[in-house]
Amino acid sequence: MSVNMAASSTRNDGDSTTVDNNRKIILNRLAERHAQISAVNSQRKKDAGESMSSSGSSMTESAAAAAVADKHTDFLQQFLQYKEAVINDLENTIDKIHTHNLQISERTQVLDDILLRLDHMQKWLNEVSMYLTTFDNERARLELKGLIDLFHEKKKELLPSKKFGFSRQQKTNKQENMPKTENEMKTTTNDQDTSTKTAANTTTTTTFSTLAADESSMYDPRYTLTHITGSQHCVIPRPDNSSSSSPSSEISTINQSVYLADLLDCTVKVCSVFGSLIGRRLKNCKIYCYPIAGSVWLDDCINCDLVFACRQLRVHKTLHCRLALHTSSRPIIEDSTDLHVAPYQYTYDTLDSDLCTAGLSNDNCESNLWREIEDFSCPNRRLTIGSSNWCILPETEWSSLRPS
Repeated sequence: MSVNMAASSTRNDGDSTTVDNNRKIILNRLAERHAQISAVNSQRKKDAGESMSSSGSSMTESAAAAAVADKHTDFLQQFLQYKEAVINDLENTIDKIHTHNLQISERTQVLDDILLRLDHMQKWLNEVSMYLTTFDNERARLELKGLIDLFHEKKKELLPSKKFGFSRQQKTNKQENMPKTENEMKTTTNDQDTSTKTAANTTTTTTFSTLAADESSMYDPRYTLTHITGSQHCVIPRPDNSSSSSPSSEISTINQSVYLADLLDCTVKVCSVFGSLIGRRLKNCKIYCYPIAGSVWLDDCINCDLVFACRQLRVHKTLHCRLALHTSSRPIIEDSTDLHVAPYQYTYDTLDSDLCTAGLSNDNCESNLWREIEDFSCPNRRLTIGSSNWCILPETEWSSLRPS
């Protein structure tokens, strides 16, 4: 009997090691893909520069025009080849993810990699669009749109929505792990008798609804807030978690995602370094976050104050919001208007070390691209300060984006 148990344990350990190794292989290949993209970009720019310099002043206008035409004929061919490579990699990666059953945080990293490549294609097309014929320009845009649609289709496959049915006991356990408001924490801490605890549990039940049958079920309930209405002040992670103030807590949350959805008139403070954040359907809310090591995605937010330090920011269908940002890449907005941006305003004792933990520089000059907004709703989708959809918040109002 003991021999059989030992053999079974050995097989389980071996399977676990194999899965971990396969995950590392996939993530290493993603890193290699990033390096390949950077090398291709550098070589493309170098070739373009050498082509122009080798021509010299002896090139006639007609010859120059022919060279430009040839170059951008090559562009369309290369663009389509790059698209096919992205499709193949997307299909292969999804197959491997399903085979090795990667965690949500690792799947998010895969999606971020594909999204970066789509962003690269968009920028590439923007650079040459003015030189393309109308037919080639439209074809390239339709090809890119088809690829983006495919990405969203595969994203649903990669992160499928799940429906859960919870019993009464399961609901109670789930809500115990969910973040509590500051008022609820005070009630739980100060009142120890049974009747007060029962009232606190009732308040928690009415304040935090059971996870709905949507994508919130895919995220850790400890870092998820959904369907909260009223002047609530919430903290993630929960302030009663003694480990949340220790350095090791950053290691435990940096691979986690914060999910906020359907919040009204709420103030949320995210007081740890997380891997990513998603905010959907936020209205009249104030969100203050420690640095995010990966991406922030905002969708359908109205009249909010949003304070983020992150590597990537994507804002979609968002109106009348103020954003205080520290980003290492250009923020992207789409189908959004009346946005006012300012530099990151959340200051606290360990900010510099948290920026380092998240892979962000604490230099507020060249490495912080908070004001270099790319508006994908503009006709040419170029980086522009002339977009009517966003502007820089007056400096006299920057301090109003600091948490009280």
